[in-house]
Amino acid sequence: MAKLDSLFGIRGKLGDLIFFERNGQSFVKKNTGGFVNGKSHEHPNTKAAQQRFKEVATFVGRFKKALNPMIWRQKDGTFHNQLVSFFSKVRKQSDQENLYLALKQAYEERRLQQLKLNKNSKLYPLDCSYSLEKNSLVISMNLLRSCAQKHPNSCLEISFAWMQCDESLELDLVNLQYFYFPLSEKEKPLHQIELQLREEALFSVGFTLPVMSVTVVEQPHASSASLHPYHFTLTTIL
Repeated sequence: MAKLDSLFGIRGKLGDLIFFERNGQSFVKKNTGGFVNGKSHEHPNTKAAQQRFKEVATFVGRFKKALNPMIWRQKDGTFHNQLVSFFSKVRKQSDQENLYLALKQAYEERRLQQLKLNKNSKLYPLDCSYSLEKNSLVISMNLLRSCAQKHPNSCLEISFAWMQCDESLELDLVNLQYFYFPLSEKEKPLHQIELQLREEALFSVGFTLPVMSVTVVEQPHASSASLHPYHFTLTTIL
């Protein structure tokens, strides 16, 4: 970069040179093309970043499609970006060569435990816990009592399923189950409730994630409308 002393005020690009002002002084530098330069696009780091983003974007699209039976009530327009951000971090924090191996590593290291994927939810994942050894789901008394106080005479819908992921990042939602609990302040206070879930078939390819959603609904039926989209959470509980 060189300083320009001239009677003419030149700004902008001229051939392979760029003229500009900084702090009242004129300068000129060679135009390298910046990020849009063809060489930048061919750089290995650029290509690697593009491949990582493509992997994450593809996975998130499949993830949302597979989860649709569980999240169709949700009206959060930012949910897609939240998922991209979350799975991008999983990929970035791993030294594995692809997203599948990064997810499997996080799964085996239990870094996907008790995660709330919808950050706008007012519910907390710790109010629901899953035991892989006992194959049971435990709903805390605090969650039931809180929902009963805010929405008496409604119903708490718990949907649970297994998300199967293979090496090509194809996803399948297996054994979707719905459980309903009436919410009424007139009822006797509830303690922890254990839900015995049906045994899952063993998968020989890939790995599986238990996923769950919690919704307050008006009627105990899978097609009933959500009482308030505010009360929704989606977690992975391993």
